[in-house]
Amino acid sequence: MPISTEKGLNFACILDGDGGAKPVGWKEVRKWKSGDGQIWIHLDRAAPEALKWLREESGLTPVTLDAITAEESRPRVFRGKRGYIAILRGINQNEGEAADDMVAIGLWSDGERL
Repeated sequence: MPISTEKGLNFACILDGDGGAKPVGWKEVRKWKSGDGQIWIHLDRAAPEALKWLREESGLTPVTLDAITAEESRPRVFRGKRGYIAILRGINQNEGEAADDMVAIGLWSDGERL
């Protein structure tokens, strides 16, 4: 999947259900609605544009937003009001950082959006 050049959006794609995906940008993310196919939106949570979209347009609850954007969080999976949340830990691959300094990875899905 190609990396997006749009601020805050690492990549987004509409999944076709057969293993394929169509890359999309912010315009398509904003226009997406249930029935358009499953969408995977991978954000840069440090980018103001991504945080703004999460807060104002995603439809996620404040509890879910807090969980998936927390800098430090313990790994867990739980059901939220509108979907499932998984908080994982990953190896820090940022340049100049120690690999054992784990980073938080927050995921949310309602079965149509990830």
